[in-house]
Amino acid sequence: MMACLFGWRNYCNYEPIAGERGLPKDISDELSQLLGDPPTCSWIGLWEIERIDWGETANEIDSRTSFYDSDGNYVKKAAGFSLPVSNEDEGYMNRVRGGDEVTVTLTDDYFGFEAGDEVTLVRELRDREYARSDGWRRIFNEMRELADEYGGEGNVRLVAVAMG
Repeated sequence: MMACLFGWRNYCNYEPIAGERGLPKDISDELSQLLGDPPTCSWIGLWEIERIDWGETANEIDSRTSFYDSDGNYVKKAAGFSLPVSNEDEGYMNRVRGGDEVTVTLTDDYFGFEAGDEVTLVRELRDREYARSDGWRRIFNEMRELADEYGGEGNVRLVAVAMG
């Protein structure tokens, strides 16, 4: 979601909704003192969140590779890696990077797969809904509750700060 909203660790290649805006101009003195001058921060208003097109796809395919088991079940994502595969499968990552869906057979145990298991690798386009986990749904719902209490969506925003 940080990639979707702010462009941080944007492996999915989303166009950020609220890129590097810095801290809001009207932030409280207390919060300003607490945060200091963080190198990476931004904010987004509830009014902007409410207008996100969750079906919008990213600009490019995910830079990570998705792993699927032999039944077609999604297992995990990974960035750079090399799998234990036979010599005839050499060059499989070049094909995956080129946009192909590639199935290889593992020669050793890897990521919870056993030697002999087939693994399908693909880089995929992601829509914004992919980023909206249950935890983020709860945060957005809490923001709506605050808006109900404090005079509408124009009065609620999320400030995000990357510390360290």
